[in-house]
Amino acid sequence: MAKLDELLRKLVELGASDLHLSSANPPMLRLHGDMRPIAGYLPNSAADVRTLIEEIMPERNLKQYHDDGDTDLA
Repeated sequence: MAKLDELLRKLVELGASDLHLSSANPPMLRLHGDMRPIAGYLPNSAADVRTLIEEIMPERNLKQYHDDGDTDLA
């Protein structure tokens, strides 16, 4: 499992605009408008994604995530 700060560094390094995390998929970046998996990363489990986002998620997003299974941290 990758750490969030590692993924964010990769986002900045590559000049991407968004980081997308979902279970059963590798971390994805929006690069020049296209969604691309980050090379060298395996698909995330649901537990991986939860661990990555819950450590930085504000309370309102955490509630929405638990209620709806989705939230936008933009």
